[in-house]
Amino acid sequence: MSDIPATSFSFEVDQNYSGKRLDVYLVEMSPEHSRSYLSKMIGEGNVLINGEIPRKRGQILENGDNVSLTVVPKANYLASPKPEKMDLKLMLDDEEVLVIDKPAGLTVHPGFGHIGGTLVNGVLGLGYELPTIAGVTRPGIVHRLDKDTSGLIILSKTEHSYKHLTRQFKERLVEKTYFAVLKGKLSTIKGVIDAPIGRNPNNRQKMAIVDGGKEAITEFEVLSYIEGYTFVKVHPITGRSHQIRVHFSSLGHPILGDKTYGRDHGNPATRLFLHAKQLVFIHPALEQSVKVSCELPSEFRDLMSTTMDEKDYLQLTN
Repeated sequence: MSDIPATSFSFEVDQNYSGKRLDVYLVEMSPEHSRSYLSKMIGEGNVLINGEIPRKRGQILENGDNVSLTVVPKANYLASPKPEKMDLKLMLDDEEVLVIDKPAGLTVHPGFGHIGGTLVNGVLGLGYELPTIAGVTRPGIVHRLDKDTSGLIILSKTEHSYKHLTRQFKERLVEKTYFAVLKGKLSTIKGVIDAPIGRNPNNRQKMAIVDGGKEAITEFEVLSYIEGYTFVKVHPITGRSHQIRVHFSSLGHPILGDKTYGRDHGNPATRLFLHAKQLVFIHPALEQSVKVSCELPSEFRDLMSTTMDEKDYLQLTN
């Protein structure tokens, strides 16, 4: 456990917030903390209403209630990840670099609310020792890949490769190719989405296109249409959180299976149809371009088989 001290805050509920749920109220009062984190604080007795522990996280507040919050730093909950046995598909494995074809649904590294069962735990379970230059919970991690996105992710094995690779990502030297299935028929065959992305002001758990957000650029090309869906190849020039998902949702064509940005929580899709298929980067030791590719998951093949034969499928996806 860390010895970072906790911090306490106190709020008085006014008439504008009377009738609000406690957990919702705290998110609005402390937007720098996630709802899951604040919910944990309530459950652990670090939130009081008029000096008493609330009966439940969703307790309704009344005008004049005093709400106190004791924030326990997240670092106090995080320790070095433990090795776990996991079946991982290695696409490149040498002294400097490890590239893995990550399955959909697997979180990349431990964090608040998920200290195990991550890609990092699985990599450590294979016996690898990774540099902790980015922090003990992110050993070897040089770039992001959403939990629900499948495909290629690079890990560094040495501090030299970490610095080399992070610089490449920062300077946009890494060429990333994704494949995605969009809902509906995207009429623009080829184009560029250039729209800044930042935290959604109405829901800090989500990203959105906002004035003053960070530059976000996504190139795309339509490959085929599949019975109400559009199959696209995507090249994200920048690497903002949820960039591809937010950009296509803004066009009215969210990615199939996206319950966060698709506005369709009843979607029967078994997964998010977004896959990081290819990476091209400069190898930290060889100092030459390396291209790593992986196959599309079977869910893509199954969906597309309804409108094209195997030959056409392979031609499009290779």
